[in-house]
Amino acid sequence: MKKSVFTRMLTLLLTLAMVVSMSPVTALADEQTSAVTDEITTDATMLQEISTEIILDTFNIELGEIAGSAEESEVLGLESLDSTAAVGLGEADLSSDRSLGDREAEDLNRPRPRSGDFYFSVQGHFTQAGQDRPYQLDLFPGEMIQIQMDLPNSANIDYDLYLYRLVGNNLVFVGGSAFRTLINGTNGTMPEYTGWFNNTGTTQRMVIFTESFRGGSSTMPYTLHFGINSRRDSFEVDAPFSSIVPVPQITANQSISIDVRQFNTRVDNDWYSFTSPAGVNQVQFILDSTSRNRGHRVELYTMSNNQARRVNMDSQGVASVVPGTTYIVRAYTNLQPISGTNYTLEITPVLASLATSATITQRVNFNSPVLRQFGELREVQGGRGVAIHGRATANGSPASNATVTVGVWNPAWGGMNDQFATGSQQVQTDVNGNFIATFAVPSCMGLYSFYNGFSNTIFDLGYLFVMNEAGQFIYHTSHGNYELIYIRGFSN
Repeated sequence: MKKSVFTRMLTLLLTLAMVVSMSPVTALADEQTSAVTDEITTDATMLQEISTEIILDTFNIELGEIAGSAEESEVLGLESLDSTAAVGLGEADLSSDRSLGDREAEDLNRPRPRSGDFYFSVQGHFTQAGQDRPYQLDLFPGEMIQIQMDLPNSANIDYDLYLYRLVGNNLVFVGGSAFRTLINGTNGTMPEYTGWFNNTGTTQRMVIFTESFRGGSSTMPYTLHFGINSRRDSFEVDAPFSSIVPVPQITANQSISIDVRQFNTRVDNDWYSFTSPAGVNQVQFILDSTSRNRGHRVELYTMSNNQARRVNMDSQGVASVVPGTTYIVRAYTNLQPISGTNYTLEITPVLASLATSATITQRVNFNSPVLRQFGELREVQGGRGVAIHGRATANGSPASNATVTVGVWNPAWGGMNDQFATGSQQVQTDVNGNFIATFAVPSCMGLYSFYNGFSNTIFDLGYLFVMNEAGQFIYHTSHGNYELIYIRGFSN
């Protein structure tokens, strides 16, 4: 059976709203990279022992008002829980023996600086379920290791990642990651991730196991990314879900600015839990400009059955959310160089606006303007599907998250509410007020005709309109609260 321990841990942590960390150290980074590739198949083995302690810490967050009177800000500290509390990772699932036996673990030791960010990667293959592969690496006192395992983009493959200390001849479990595969489009499944901080005062031999829970491929490798640093922020090492930082609950009128964390290696993944406030359907998640320029990213996930389902974000970091739902926020380096300073993660509810004006920027499947008895107007074939691109504003500012209805009305069929007379779509604007509506234009009844000296064309006179949520027409032209268009029939 797939390890359900991580699902249970997530439930526990989100219920208690815990902040989990190890002892604090400041982070500073430089860069040095190397990469090796390999390929090997080994026999399957099992886990042996659990030895994990989770230390709880405090977390400061700045809250600011989005709208209303004078802007406020305050610092909230999460209540510290028992710092001696130990959370087992599920003895029933992880207590069986794992050992190297007669095998030699692949040695990953290589020259590296004793301070700063050190990065390298290796690759490997599995051909069938049950195979595993051991690696070994020495971690000096005061160093932190972070490991990310990128899986092949295949729904038929599910690999896991485990980290141990070699104590005598025994492997002592210190971390693991066993998400169930869920392909998120071209992004694939969320990577496995784990890590550990060596606060023992002595060099520790670390043993890393990769394992195929399901499937394999001789042509699609997995990639292990390693980041090592002697300095770290006070929340490291945060591996899912032994250290998810709960974001305090906010209202629809509040934003949050989190600036107490650093990316400490190129492999750093920081995890937060966030519950969307009541009355909010969209939230913006955005890193500071320095982090964005370095290629660092933020993603949003929902968790179900130990599977991470990615929530789509637009180019401005805005995601559609369900009020009252708890999400996992992943801030990560995308394997790009780090700055060595705190990053800022801003979380802002996108409030709905009532649009007061709209402009049309593109009309897809409309013909060029033609001159007939009602003047030179744009023409569209009756019954044809079209796409209307536009931008809505609210008293001169972008109408974010506003609801607008875009359509074409052909009064030859009757009133606007007649099902044959109007083709339209109700859409929601993005954070900048942009919208795209797609619908089919009403067919042509042939109320008018025009003879150009060669052929006779029948057509109707129609109206392209944009309406706000209050039922007000907000697209204004020289013809009034709409754009006059020709709806063409046939020619003979």
